[in-house]
Amino acid sequence: MARNRTAQRKARQLQQRAGDGLNAARDQVIALPPLRARLTHEEWLAAGRARFGTDDIRQWSALCPRCGHVTSVARFAEVSGTTELTQAFTECLGRHLPGTGSHTFPCDWAAWGHIPLYGYTVVVDERELRVFAFPAPDEDVAKNKARQEERAVAWQARVDAQAEAEEDQEGDEDQSDVVTHLPRSACLVALVPDEDPNLEPTFRVFSPDADGRPDRTLPRRVRSERPEAVA
Repeated sequence: MARNRTAQRKARQLQQRAGDGLNAARDQVIALPPLRARLTHEEWLAAGRARFGTDDIRQWSALCPRCGHVTSVARFAEVSGTTELTQAFTECLGRHLPGTGSHTFPCDWAAWGHIPLYGYTVVVDERELRVFAFPAPDEDVAKNKARQEERAVAWQARVDAQAEAEEDQEGDEDQSDVVTHLPRSACLVALVPDEDPNLEPTFRVFSPDADGRPDRTLPRRVRSERPEAVA
């Protein structure tokens, strides 16, 4: 009953806009399959003919379930360069425009994605294909765009708030327990003689955790040519 009242309300709106009879307008509204309907290929083609009044699929249009953008098949083919006209019912036009994303209008949504957001399921040769729905005759695209822009603003606000919270958390962390110096003697000390030119620079190696091995003093050439001797 509620669905019938909705159809009648939309039919009256169509009647006021186009001046057609109430029954003709109501038939135009009811011709649309319900969302998530499972249709055969023939049923989908028949619904398209009933909605757009032509067999020319280039004159049909698709409604993106994510952003609400309505794209004609002819326009989609022009922008994307595809020859598969039914692709307009599986991808939003934004996927073929620069600088678009999930929160733009049009967006980059696809009916074949992992998230089940689509219009109809069409069975073709025993294969199930997810496609976008047909837009209603009175589809309010401007309202859809405004709603998408509101979602984009809310999403950006959440991202900014999360980034600010992470910055505050990093600034509030206690730095008192940060280790800047190890509590032991240096492991390597260099001795460069500046009074006796006959003495060779040497390196003294400390091994405080070397299981009793003594400290060692190594000439510079040993440190440079045989670094494994330091180990």
